[in-house]
Amino acid sequence: IKILVNIVPYIGETENEANKLRQELCGLIEVNEQTSGIELVGTAQAIADQLEKWSELVDGFISLSPFLPNGRDPFIESVVPELQKRRIFRSEYAGQTLREHLSLPRPAHPATAMTEQAS
Repeated sequence: IKILVNIVPYIGETENEANKLRQELCGLIEVNEQTSGIELVGTAQAIADQLEKWSELVDGFISLSPFLPNGRDPFIESVVPELQKRRIFRSEYAGQTLREHLSLPRPAHPATAMTEQAS
């Protein structure tokens, strides 16, 4: 079982700028009391600090865009590099395929099993 946490980041150059962004966006829509993720409001460094603390408790995060289009760009461009500096987020994949990246064994091809049974 993997525990993944949904986050909704509101990122600004300052804490005040991030709060203002959140207030503006929430003012545009009716906000449901049951949000789809934990709201993180602050600078890239402050959000990275919070994710670093939580990384010891959970297996990963799913970043949800606070607005469309391009709502994930601030997270990708500012928080991810900060997490990579801290060695919390990978900077490259372990293998060339998803199977290699997840360290999964390559299953035998069905034809191989049929050949072995015929012998």
